[in-house]
Amino acid sequence: MKKGCLFAIVAALALPALAEEKDRSSLEAEFKQISTEYEKAQREFAETYQKTPEPERKNLKYPEVASYSKKMIALAEKDPKSPAAADALVWAARRSYYDKSVGPQAIALLKENHLESEKLGNACQMLAYNNSKENRDFLNAVIEKNPHDNVKGAASLALGQMLAGDSPAEAEKHFNAVIEKYGSKSQKESAKGELFEMHNLAIGKVAPDIEGEDVDGKKFKLSDYRGKVVVIDFWGDW
Repeated sequence: MKKGCLFAIVAALALPALAEEKDRSSLEAEFKQISTEYEKAQREFAETYQKTPEPERKNLKYPEVASYSKKMIALAEKDPKSPAAADALVWAARRSYYDKSVGPQAIALLKENHLESEKLGNACQMLAYNNSKENRDFLNAVIEKNPHDNVKGAASLALGQMLAGDSPAEAEKHFNAVIEKYGSKSQKESAKGELFEMHNLAIGKVAPDIEGEDVDGKKFKLSDYRGKVVVIDFWGDW
């Protein structure tokens, strides 16, 4: 075989890979551009808010995150299984988990194309704040099929937080799974905190004995007022 023919064959074989690499780079650049646009809009809003007199601040419009999330979903649909698509969908799921026009679409695409991705942890954490069937199904699928312990831990912790109010026994199973099986150190600490709250701070439980000083500097304990109606106001100043 002549060298010219061999070179032509090698070049022909390399072209699809080069095109794929170019497309991937283009999607990554688009992802960064949308992220940068949103961050810039946030900064500009904050600067305008600070400069605006108090009575007029209510007329300011915060950057609409759903519009940016829709751009991320459109990006992902160009090449649904690419790493850039995973980044874009996680971005949208984290910021629009509450938006019925955006959140379920981002979650469905992640479930279909990136269920084994190591990037899902941040998305799983945010889903704890939206107890929908789609989100529960997604988190259960992550626990079942994702190979990364920290992602499983995030999903199980989120499921526990979702279910703590309605299904405490089921929630406790998920918290214990984080502690005993696959949670990171911080996830394990969070799960222990959730279990402590369920066992000790839920409605109907005996309140922990609090010690402090009243406004006159007199020391007291909550147990001093056992049998009486007590209102405790916790507050802070930052």
